[in-house]
Amino acid sequence: MSAKLIEKLEWQILLKYLADFCQTEEGKSRSFELRPNLKRDAVKARWDLVDPLLGLIRLGTLPAIGEIRPIYSVLKQLSIGQVLEGEQFTIILSLLQTTVRVSAFARDFSSTCSTLMLVQGRLHPLPELLRAISIAIDEAGAVRDDATPELARIRSQKRGLRKRIEDLLSSISKETEFAQYLQDDFITMREDRYVVPIKLDGRGRVPGTIIDTSASGQTLYIEPASIRAQNQNLKELDMSERIEVFRILRELSQAVARESEAIKENYAELIALDLLFAEAQLAYKLDAGPIKLSDKPLLNLKEAVHPFLRLGDSGRVVANDIEVHEGQNCLVISGPNAGGKTVILKTVAMVHMMVAAGLMPSVGAESEVYLFENMFIEMGDTQDLGAQLSTFSGHLMGLKPILQHAGPADLIFLDEICVGTEPHTGAALAQSMLEHLAERGAWVIATTHFDSLKILALNNPRFRSGAMGYREGYHPTYKLNVDLPGLSFGIEVAEQVGIPSLIIRRAHDLRGKEVSTFENAIAKLLQQAAQYEEKIEEADVKIRKAEEEKLRWAHEVELLKKRRHDLAEKVIEQYEEELLQLREKFESTLKSVKKSDDINPSKKELTETLGELKKGLTRLGKDHLVQEKQPGEAVVLDKLKKGDHVYVSRFKKMGKILRKGKTASEKIEVEIGSLKFKVSVQELRIVSRSEAAKPNKLLQYRKKPKETTVRTGETKARLLVIPTGTNSLDLRGLTVEDAMEKTWRFLDAAVMRGEYAVLLIHGHGTQTLKQAIRNALAKDSPYDIEFFPGSPQEGGDGVTVVYFQRESD
Repeated sequence: MSAKLIEKLEWQILLKYLADFCQTEEGKSRSFELRPNLKRDAVKARWDLVDPLLGLIRLGTLPAIGEIRPIYSVLKQLSIGQVLEGEQFTIILSLLQTTVRVSAFARDFSSTCSTLMLVQGRLHPLPELLRAISIAIDEAGAVRDDATPELARIRSQKRGLRKRIEDLLSSISKETEFAQYLQDDFITMREDRYVVPIKLDGRGRVPGTIIDTSASGQTLYIEPASIRAQNQNLKELDMSERIEVFRILRELSQAVARESEAIKENYAELIALDLLFAEAQLAYKLDAGPIKLSDKPLLNLKEAVHPFLRLGDSGRVVANDIEVHEGQNCLVISGPNAGGKTVILKTVAMVHMMVAAGLMPSVGAESEVYLFENMFIEMGDTQDLGAQLSTFSGHLMGLKPILQHAGPADLIFLDEICVGTEPHTGAALAQSMLEHLAERGAWVIATTHFDSLKILALNNPRFRSGAMGYREGYHPTYKLNVDLPGLSFGIEVAEQVGIPSLIIRRAHDLRGKEVSTFENAIAKLLQQAAQYEEKIEEADVKIRKAEEEKLRWAHEVELLKKRRHDLAEKVIEQYEEELLQLREKFESTLKSVKKSDDINPSKKELTETLGELKKGLTRLGKDHLVQEKQPGEAVVLDKLKKGDHVYVSRFKKMGKILRKGKTASEKIEVEIGSLKFKVSVQELRIVSRSEAAKPNKLLQYRKKPKETTVRTGETKARLLVIPTGTNSLDLRGLTVEDAMEKTWRFLDAAVMRGEYAVLLIHGHGTQTLKQAIRNALAKDSPYDIEFFPGSPQEGGDGVTVVYFQRESD
């Protein structure tokens, strides 16, 4: 692919869009290196990797790769036996942590994404090496005090010795015979030894050794004789510390060297995955996907759009069908200035380049393209002042190699061919060149204003005409109408911009009546085509509106049903409460009757009352409930026992009794799947074992282990959570008590919906609400969760991201 073609089509701008989707600097750099030079099989293989990722992109799911610093210089040092510094270990540590996160991410989605299944098999998490480095090296690259017991001992001794030296110097400095010679009231160090600043006239009067002097020579830095032994001990401890630190770094370097191949593979795989996800995000932004790759030359683009129009803020985007097929492989496009001719030409060229680079093109799914061996482009505005070439001469020099080398497997783009010279001569040259290229079997898309080229298709079957559409008033539609010649509307545009009418009339006279008649006929055809397109658009709008109206009414019906159902439940709940109280009274009376030999008339009375209330409840249910009858029968508290199968009406799920209360007002603990809930007795209905065997449509989550705090480590696969109306809860402005009440209800609902993660939005404020929420999540959550401060994309530290742990984790 020539540099001229890449420059003319602004390929680097597209790569800039791609690079912006990358998370790593290496990924961005590789994006700019992308070139359209892949063969058909390589393109298909690339699409097979990117296409499965589109499903995750549509869900707003991305791996948290983050910034990965280059590792090759570090690995090179290891290969020649050098010992790494602490800062270099942070590079390795960061890579290992990212590998763990992304490996877990790939594992979570490998069952539904073939690309991540491959990635999971190629990544090597290396947990032992990660643990060894994490224990020894902190985030800043310093060796931790507790990296080894020996280092901990040495540093502890150093701290104690420093404290004793500083206390002794502080005491000495207060002595009168010493204090009078002090230059300043502070303790400092020179050559790794504690010293005190003494005035020049204190020399010989203060017992000790001069270690250094100030730049002015007026201050002597003296090591008092009383601390010489301690200073020496400190230097020895410093030496011991350096030896131990070196030993630790050497052993870690050897451990990293043993895994260098796996680390190198991890780095390469993570960068490759970063680029794959960037390509998937670009495809999603372009509404693109895989298309058919032909094994013979052709161009059949459906709903083609220049990618810049989709990626930029271009407002309404017009898609075009562009077809060039064998036997008629030269398309000549004409139309008014600023009507979209050049955009069509560049769209086809850019689509071909994207395909050849392995990027999914901005065309419809029914499109089909062939990967041509060579692409040539020549614009009619070439000028080379350095070579002393005029615009026309430069244009001809650009056309020369095309005319010499183009063949049946080549795709050629000619914009405003042979402009810049006398029109009749330019038209003659242009027609001759196009006929020559057609004879050589080359595939050509050309734009022109020459009338002789517009009608070339009428006399030569190898050519096809295309006209850019316009509406009344000479406003462009940017729609390509094939098999019609276009009009330039030069005089009409001149009239619109205010050229004097006298000049316009004279121009019409000079153009001639025959030309005007011909153009009027074409204009009529183009207007009819535009009207046809408008009618199609109007029909599409009406269809969309009708579908939207249908959906709206369906939604309204469902809403009315829900409101009616909610009202029925509310009424029934009220009566069930009364029934519960009456049942308690009945059971109490029944116990009394059983203890007495006499017949208690209250039993009959209670039985009758209970029967009447049950009938009323049944009637209300029939009057108000519009959904299917709830399974099972009403619960009798006395007969309820642990292990009974029940239907929980609040969640519309089957469950099992874990523990019942002693009284009817006490909550009953039930298990739904692997979750525990406390519900009231009126929310339960006793069901048979066969009814309970029907599966709940509920994700299984682990219960929170007893005496286990929620993990907040950074090795979790941090999936970016895109906020939606259902997975986000705004708690800003609430009191802690109100916020926590809403949070627990929100988490319950999220679990029942099967959310894998939610966002709690609490803001920063005075930190009180944020800290209270996180403390409560750590101590009081009924679920096994992990939570993190939000990433910058999720809202930063003003958001807490909560992940539910699945049973399979």
